[in-house]
Amino acid sequence: MLKGLNHLTLAVSDLGRSIAFYQDTLGLTLNAQWDKGAYLSLDGL
Repeated sequence: MLKGLNHLTLAVSDLGRSIAFYQDTLGLTLNAQWDKGAYLSLDGL
């Protein structure tokens, strides 16, 4: 059984749209963003 998740890397074609989805739909917090990537976190994990 899965008890936790440390980190997950995803390759996406549209970074801005993906960040919006993860923030608005899944409730993740944007911690950092750069040209080709971003770091998001979920409270409690």
